[in-house]
Amino acid sequence: MERTQVEHVDVSGATVRAGWVVACLMTPMCVRRTDSGRFHIPEAKPVKDNTTGQVMQYNEVLDEMADRILHYQQGKVKKLATSYLRQKGMDLLDDQVATNFDVTPLVEFTGFDQEFLEKLTREFQNLMKCGVDETIQGQKPACRVDFEAFRRTWYEPHSTVRRFFCHEGLLKRIFVVCANDSTHKNDISLQQLGYGLKYFCMQHPTAAEEVAKATQEFVDALTKLMDLESNGHISKLNMYALCDTAIGKDDVYLLCDAVWEVLTGASRSMPIPEFAEHMRQQGKVGLVLRKIFHRLMCLQCMRGGVDKYGAPFSSQAAVVKEILDITKEWRQKKKDGRFFFLDDQLRLFKEAVRSKNEEDMMHLIHKAQAFVDSLRGQDSLKAGHYVKVMFGIKERGNWNFAKEEKERVMHLLEQDKLSESQSERFKNILSVLEAFNSLE
Repeated sequence: MERTQVEHVDVSGATVRAGWVVACLMTPMCVRRTDSGRFHIPEAKPVKDNTTGQVMQYNEVLDEMADRILHYQQGKVKKLATSYLRQKGMDLLDDQVATNFDVTPLVEFTGFDQEFLEKLTREFQNLMKCGVDETIQGQKPACRVDFEAFRRTWYEPHSTVRRFFCHEGLLKRIFVVCANDSTHKNDISLQQLGYGLKYFCMQHPTAAEEVAKATQEFVDALTKLMDLESNGHISKLNMYALCDTAIGKDDVYLLCDAVWEVLTGASRSMPIPEFAEHMRQQGKVGLVLRKIFHRLMCLQCMRGGVDKYGAPFSSQAAVVKEILDITKEWRQKKKDGRFFFLDDQLRLFKEAVRSKNEEDMMHLIHKAQAFVDSLRGQDSLKAGHYVKVMFGIKERGNWNFAKEEKERVMHLLEQDKLSESQSERFKNILSVLEAFNSLE
């Protein structure tokens, strides 16, 4: 045996500063093997520890290598070890042979890269009783999986290849997104699974571009996912379900209230065609809304937390932060008692006041009151402040009423004898008055 020392081996950004690459000298009398000193890996499994005599499986050896060499990048050590075995004169072990199949048809059909699809194919193949080529083609019934197998393989907590971390109701809808073949509604092929995962994986090379363009495929996937009751209607509660996978309760209610009101102008549910039309709206707001929902879809496939070495399992925390950053201003306005629909009416109302158009003023006041009447509880009380100020401006005949009211409320807030509920009420009124006074 010869050993060639490697001073620097770079693996996707990780550097192993000292290691041994083994080259086997092949002779007619030599049994092919790899030998990294301590471990002797013959042509057939298992692996023998030359130091202790312990018999170990190949994956156990890799785990020990990870613990000793590169704790925080165990998966990359496995790739490094695999690259050693692929050198000339070394054996590929049984669990590596599966990478020798051709996934080009899947790459062309789904858009994912080859590495992602090879891994997905190996996972899918473990469920099948047919060959790899037949699995990739997915034509035979034996090469398709039903929902129970789908859930058992990629959702159960004990699964070693778990891909979904949402509640089971959403998992069923993800399966529906994948089951896009009308002739096979109760099972899916490997091609369907790969294509269905497009908008649930951040690493897909074209998904973000398709989301920005509001393609029909993205809108269809989102509406299928959010139709949790399968009744053709989508509500704010459906959005809560998406957010609940990864976003904390301190943020989720304000987030859903804000996004849903920007999307619909109210808190009501809507039929799927209307929701789809809102998702296709152009301009900056439409782009931001699609980006938010795309990120929420991706969160369903991201495992939260960190491993035993402190490394995050996924970029879940970064994606949640991105969503909260995008919606920061919207959420703050909702917290302060603002309503985006009513804010949008104020510019028209100011123009009516400026032109002394009594008819337009009353029309807008009635429109605002109808919105208030559609709300319940505290939301109705907070929105009612808009209508009161609008009536005050109409009676005064000029916009100065809003400025004077703001000064009066600020003076009241400076008093020490206010109860907590009074203080909150005056803060809400002050925020509404700020909406009036911010107009030029």
